[in-house]
Amino acid sequence: MCALDPAGFVGWIAPSLAPVFAQPDAPPAVAEAALMVVDSVLTTLDDFEQRALADGDQTLLAQVQGARDLCYQLGSQVVGFTSEDAALATRLLQTLPAFAFLLRPALMGGDDARALLLAVLQKCIGHLRFAPTAAGAQLRDLRQTARRATATLVRLAVLIPDSLMLVYGDLSLMVADRLADPTVAVTVKSYLSEFQLALVAGASTCTMTQRSELAQPVVQPIVATLQESMPAFQTPQDFIRFLGLPALDAAYAAQTVADDVRAELAAARERRNRLSHMLSTLQICLQRTLGPAAGDLSLAGVWGDYAADLLPPLLLLIRSLHALWNPVHMQQLQWQSAQAGNRLFGVLDMSAAERLMITGGAAEPQADAPTDPMAGETRAVHHALATLRDHAYRSLGRLLALRPVFGDALPGFADNFTGCLFADVAWMEPRHWRFLLTEVVRPALEAVGNWPGMTAHDSEGVAVLARFLPAWLPPLFDFCSSSLQEAWQAAAADRDGEPVDDAMVREKLLRDWTRAWSQVLADLLSSLATWLPDAARIRNDLQSGARIAAHAVQAEPSAAAGANRALGAFLLRSPTQMLASLLTAALRLLRVAKDTQAVDRVLAAVADLAPKFCLLVLAPLHVPPTPAHASTAAAYAARIAAGSLTTDNTSVADALRYWLTADLIPSLVGVLQDAYQIDSQDAALAALADVIHYTAGFSLLVPTWTARDSSGANELGDPGNVLRHAVLQAAVDNANAVAMADLVLAADQVVDEPDARRRRALVRVAMLPALAVEQSRLFGGGNKGAERRADSARSTGVSVPGDWTNRAMGGGGGASVVDSDEHFDLAALIP
Repeated sequence: MCALDPAGFVGWIAPSLAPVFAQPDAPPAVAEAALMVVDSVLTTLDDFEQRALADGDQTLLAQVQGARDLCYQLGSQVVGFTSEDAALATRLLQTLPAFAFLLRPALMGGDDARALLLAVLQKCIGHLRFAPTAAGAQLRDLRQTARRATATLVRLAVLIPDSLMLVYGDLSLMVADRLADPTVAVTVKSYLSEFQLALVAGASTCTMTQRSELAQPVVQPIVATLQESMPAFQTPQDFIRFLGLPALDAAYAAQTVADDVRAELAAARERRNRLSHMLSTLQICLQRTLGPAAGDLSLAGVWGDYAADLLPPLLLLIRSLHALWNPVHMQQLQWQSAQAGNRLFGVLDMSAAERLMITGGAAEPQADAPTDPMAGETRAVHHALATLRDHAYRSLGRLLALRPVFGDALPGFADNFTGCLFADVAWMEPRHWRFLLTEVVRPALEAVGNWPGMTAHDSEGVAVLARFLPAWLPPLFDFCSSSLQEAWQAAAADRDGEPVDDAMVREKLLRDWTRAWSQVLADLLSSLATWLPDAARIRNDLQSGARIAAHAVQAEPSAAAGANRALGAFLLRSPTQMLASLLTAALRLLRVAKDTQAVDRVLAAVADLAPKFCLLVLAPLHVPPTPAHASTAAAYAARIAAGSLTTDNTSVADALRYWLTADLIPSLVGVLQDAYQIDSQDAALAALADVIHYTAGFSLLVPTWTARDSSGANELGDPGNVLRHAVLQAAVDNANAVAMADLVLAADQVVDEPDARRRRALVRVAMLPALAVEQSRLFGGGNKGAERRADSARSTGVSVPGDWTNRAMGGGGGASVVDSDEHFDLAALIP
């Protein structure tokens, strides 16, 4: 009906809704239904208008305009509706963004639209003040309503920023009044600042200068607070005093709280809360107006002006937070109470609430001891540390996306960043590493050098990365790889008497760290892959005899999340050791981690690179058969190596060949033999099959391109065969009970097999004696999952040669590796 006659529909339904909004005591269910109808009607009319504008339908536009004129009175009635029911108040606030249909900038010349807009703003801002007497459930409801009110304001700033700018004078007074109001929660004030910056960013009528001026009242207090707090971040001891821990120590030692100690505790609490509030505001505003998620609301130009003021205190704060866990710093202060020696009054330990989130409520939080009058203050310090770390990490990660950070305004930033990460690295806990990798390292690797407007071949991004990464990325590879290896080995050891809850917490934190690290490695490998051409397309071109020119082998831009083209170029241009460190770290995770999600993520990235590396290894080793092929070969070899390697292509090929045979293949075989990684076996088998398949890339050329010796004068045959033999030998050397003859027979079929699924099945049959899933059948009885995996060759129609030693298994007859073992007597094992 609304589609046929919008104005008539609104004229019919509005009188039935008006009485509901005229009753303050209207039943909540009825009022909620009426609000849903209003929301639906305004949203539908907005859709009609957008469609009519797109189609040029003037008739529908006129009808929608007629309906809009009737909606202003209804809108005023909705905004004037009040209710004591918190859920109903929240539903009303959720309806207000639909009023954007009535508040377009072109409509603001009319009194109805302007009056309605001011009423909407007053409605939202009116919910931000709490009653001083509110407590318990009422206080919780008021906080939720206030949060919904700020979310509505932000949504309006996104939908109709130009309309809001037309009433900016009135709006700024309303916001300033709430920011100065002590009854408005500090968290609500942070979200009000988000609203202000979202409005400034979205307003199309604002120039960059105007945006900077309008943003200054929001950003400058944050800068001022951080600058004021910087003296407290100079040393760990200064930071401990800033937190108020010496006063807490004095209270514990005296078993009472003297007036001067009480005043110091209150002052410390005020310092912590003020810093937490400003960092919360910074993080919320950065999240809205900086980075890929900001979109059209990006204020990168504004934030760039403040980078030199924000980053130094942030780095010092993070360094101070890390230092708290190093007992050496704590011991340099004179403590009076025994509680201070218990990891700084326990504030460094996980709280009971944090543990409950991991254990799922398996343990109950411990009540405070009756004789501990300072337990509340201890909890407040613990909460402040968690909050400061959260906001500082997130803010730093966002600010690293700014181009000016790596310019002349911040000399020595790379060294300061490295010091921030590694000053007390040995004392960081898994929960901190997970957060640091997710919120700082990953955003940095994704954004640095990958700024808007830069082309894939722009050297500036690579140059910035060359100054920024070498100081901290290789040490990060080494530290995380070594630490995770030790942690997983410790996790595998028996811990007699360890409480179940402690084991659950320890394992969850280790898995979170491992998964965060796997995501960092996958991002780096994906960035590297963006500069290497698709191996399947290259092999098809080689097989078809198509002429390969530089333009024909260019890499496809990667759409993988976290991929950074400038980062990929840097990894290829950097010394071979940087690339080797990355590849080694990736394979080390495959060998040590007992987490399927982490292994699968890294394995997928490695499997994507392995075929490309095969072609990169083989390209410099071939001699074109005729001069006519020389230019083509040179263009191909240069492009496949990304044309940007600073080292000789042959030495890079040698390093990658060693990595393929000495590192990758043993790691893949390790996954296949690991009972913990049964779910990752298919991916490992596919990667192994692809490596074997692509060793024959150049072998398909007619006429054949042969290998050459170091002088270039003597031809040595097909290097693909040599590389393939090395791959197979590495697999046999690291696998249990796998016959070289079987693997060679499988490889002979794999090199010519175009179907990836069939290639994987062929390799599975040859590797079957070594697979953990096959070994589990020795004692697993009717493991249907294992049987389905062992029958994969039959399901794909793979024909198994008669001279294969494990032909019975390959045929899918259900035979086990022990069926033909004359020394295996099952009856002897069963009484």
